[in-house]
Amino acid sequence: MLDPPERLRRFVSNVEAYHTDNDGEYLVLSYGNTTRFGRLYEQEQVIYGREDVLRRGQDGGLRIFPDASTWINDVLRNKKSPVLL
Repeated sequence: MLDPPERLRRFVSNVEAYHTDNDGEYLVLSYGNTTRFGRLYEQEQVIYGREDVLRRGQDGGLRIFPDASTWINDVLRNKKSPVLL
């Protein structure tokens, strides 16, 4: 019997955005749930929180400022955690 192909499912919820003291900058809090379905009976799940800073770019769109992104809680380490996030 062949194993089904690996699948990832990512859900982001409870997104909150707040103005900061800097013009065009927002503090964004969010929570996520990533699940990996591997072999027939293999499943891994990571639940996490993120805190990001979004800034308005030259084109008027919002961009994540990468140096200001942090994980709110420790991420569960498993054999595929870099792939999950």
